Amino acid sequence: MIKRDDQTGLALGGNKTRKLEFLVGQALEQGADTLVTAGAAQSNHCRQTAAAAVKAGLKCELILNGKKPELPNGNLLLDELLGAKCHWIERSQFPVKLSELPEQLRAQARKPYVIGIGGSNGVGATGYVLAMMELTEHPWITSCSLQAPAGRRRHGAGRSSRGVRRPIAWSVRRQRQFGA
Repeated sequence: MIKRDDQTGLALGGNKTRKLEFLVGQALEQGADTLVTAGAAQSNHCRQTAAAAVKAGLKCELILNGKKPELPNGNLLLDELLGAKCHWIERSQFPVKLSELPEQLRAQARKPYVIGIGGSNGVGATGYVLAMMELTEHPWITSCSLQAPAGRRRHGAGRSSRGVRRPIAWSVRRQRQFGA
């Protein structure tokens, strides 16, 4: 069995949809009207957050690392086409801007919901817990390989993999395997 997060249908797909399902749900429960997050100019997380905002009827403000290019392309082009407002900063300014921007939006009577870089928190990890629970519903699955560059995905998968005898999470960046 293969679970393909790149086929989720949200702005060309990707694993962040699993996190965003719960993060956007919490934003809506809290009455938010704007999603705020941060990442690199070509961030998959930012692209999917912009798409999730559109789907949920919310605005999106992205804090992006670096300088705005003359011609947007790739994920940045999609961010703009999806209507996200992009704020360009130096990487070291992320923490400050992630606290300042929501305050500026509140001063404009907006209701921001801040999603940390990559959507990596307990709420977001719930998506991976459910993914592993889906896998454990199939008794014929005895092992699982999960490409997991971020610690939260490994953590979410590891916490819920009891029914899978041999869960294996691997990282492209770190070039080694992690037992979940």
